[in-house]
Amino acid sequence: MNALGPEGLQWAKEHRVFPAVVRFVQFLEEHYTGGHGLLLTHSSRQSGFDSDILTAGWPEKSIESPDANALMVLEYEALAGLCQKLGEGDASQWFDKSQRLRERIERLMWWEDGETGYYVGLRWQHGVANLEGEIVGALGADGSIHPYRSWAGLLPLYAGIPSAARAEQIISGLLNPASYWGPWGVRTAPADQPYFHQAPRVMVFDTRKGHAGPVSNWSGPIWILSNYYLAKGLARYGHLGEARDLALKSTRLLVQGLKQQGGLRECYDDLGRGLWPPKGTFLSWNVLALAMLRELSAG
Repeated sequence: MNALGPEGLQWAKEHRVFPAVVRFVQFLEEHYTGGHGLLLTHSSRQSGFDSDILTAGWPEKSIESPDANALMVLEYEALAGLCQKLGEGDASQWFDKSQRLRERIERLMWWEDGETGYYVGLRWQHGVANLEGEIVGALGADGSIHPYRSWAGLLPLYAGIPSAARAEQIISGLLNPASYWGPWGVRTAPADQPYFHQAPRVMVFDTRKGHAGPVSNWSGPIWILSNYYLAKGLARYGHLGEARDLALKSTRLLVQGLKQQGGLRECYDDLGRGLWPPKGTFLSWNVLALAMLRELSAG
């Protein structure tokens, strides 16, 4: 509504925007609430994070992911804001839902790994002895769980969900050059994990089709979308220098790609090479680099 400018409020009233948004959110609550009371991701293909380690290859609507739940918190808060601006509905209802979801994310999805921390994906497993048995990950040789790590597990920074202390744990891992913090931006999977790679495409099993097929790689390449989300998260928690650095890296990456490859790509590797498509151009959420410049690196 704000994006529509001064006429946005009147347009929203005339087009009955609020009831439509409420119906959409109620649909999500009815059909996408998982066993832990968290929001289910329909699939990695639906979210757009095609090969993300937390959701790719799992059956549809089986994973409660940190990215979907962080964005749902913001959805509730946006609904509360609409209530207040339009004078419709009960804003406190949506604020309360936002707060309850924040608390559930903090209680169930948070994982500490030494000095760093991040949020994990969960899948309901009937009969398991404890919550660790439902974390999306792999078992170590000693039988302990090793959660899969993905940039999506850092995305609650963008929504302002972690406490200041937990945010610093997340940011410590995010800014580690041996892990997420690459020369051109945030790697979508940490470089110190065995599943990290920066191939142009990756094969993922599609449960609907019954076979694997090539999809965009979210298991290590740098995407402008993830750079944007995490730059905003860094800025939210006072790391303005690092946020500005990420904005500049993103812009220089696209400028270099235009010069060297004659177009924009959807993702890039640590050498700054555009990975896909091999020819032509990709013009979509990579233009968020311009928004990062405006918001985080004025002048």
